Amino acid sequence: MSNSTIQAFLSYAHADAEYDPLLLEWLGTRLESEIKGQFSNLKFSIWRDAHLRTGDRWDPKIEAAVRASHIFIVPLSANWLASEYCLNELETFLQVEPDLPENATTLCAIQFATIRETATLPEKQAHALTELKSRQVKFGPGGKVFGRLDNFARETLLHEFADDIAGIIERLREPQDPTPLGSQRKKLPRPPTRSEFTANARDFSEFDVVTTAFISIRRNKSGAARLMAQFDFLPKVFVRAGKARIEFGVRRAYLDIERKDNSALRRSEHISRTPSSSMYVSRHNEKGSVTLELNPQPHQRTLGESVLPSGPDPGENHLCEVAVSTMDLSTSNVEATLTYSLSTEGLVIDGVSPGHINAQARIKLDAILRVAATRAQPSLSSDGRIVRTVLIADENQETS
Repeated sequence: MSNSTIQAFLSYAHADAEYDPLLLEWLGTRLESEIKGQFSNLKFSIWRDAHLRTGDRWDPKIEAAVRASHIFIVPLSANWLASEYCLNELETFLQVEPDLPENATTLCAIQFATIRETATLPEKQAHALTELKSRQVKFGPGGKVFGRLDNFARETLLHEFADDIAGIIERLREPQDPTPLGSQRKKLPRPPTRSEFTANARDFSEFDVVTTAFISIRRNKSGAARLMAQFDFLPKVFVRAGKARIEFGVRRAYLDIERKDNSALRRSEHISRTPSSSMYVSRHNEKGSVTLELNPQPHQRTLGESVLPSGPDPGENHLCEVAVSTMDLSTSNVEATLTYSLSTEGLVIDGVSPGHINAQARIKLDAILRVAATRAQPSLSSDGRIVRTVLIADENQETS
């Protein structure tokens, strides 16, 4: 297998794609893009049949694509189980899976729709369901299925699923030569996007992982108001658990800005047209809200300094325009929150492959959460999310 080329196969029921026309975009185009963004030296693609199948003919092109794939992705549903095509695709992949590296679980499922199991499933369907459930099926928050999630919850689950698959790809690319008992396995050099942690990490019990969280209201001569923001993070912090030192960083954060009077608040064109790792997402339906997803800069694994592109004002070195309003803004009618995670979905932990939550990884995570819970942190929820209020200032009031 070439370490520079990995193909995944998306096995889906066309009845599900008809029910949810965005299925192929979410689990095809967007998932593929999310995984590609985590590697700098990998050709990755998700093969999917975008055309409705007609008749009963088993297309040899589909069979060839399954046999050429290293990863098999299933949006699991009752429609998928009822599809003879999908069952044939799984059966074919299980034939070639033994030829893939043993250290990677290459069959991935995400629960697309609820399946009401019965004791009378046909043997082929029952075997397929048992096989998929033995590999761990991914659910959304609260055990919800993908097809019933809103766009923000889908974004979150998609990120987690992409990280799971990225971990599989890392294990697929590891050298497969047998290693003598007691010797240490030689690791491949990591690509730039997975740079190693260094000794520059700060003690999490003493330093806040968020170093700057600030929004300023700035007005044009025309009276239009703009929100200018700056966010900086410590890329590496650590906690101590016994004699161990656990280094980690925040992988992703969300900035929510909302007008209390529900008046129009627009996204900034500056963010949309400036090359940046940050992007707007649809998290709320209210016209008076804007949500920005903060992601690491290229070739970085965690959020660091200047996560937003400064501008568009000439000479602007730190602040970035994140939202615009044609109506007046004040510190009393707009509010903002920053949400980030201290869970395996929101962290990069040194020595832990993305999505690979074993007993050792769980010990490291618990140690991080214990320190977070004892510090003067904003509210820390049971799932490891921190939601903090962002300070908003008015430039006019400061200069008056």
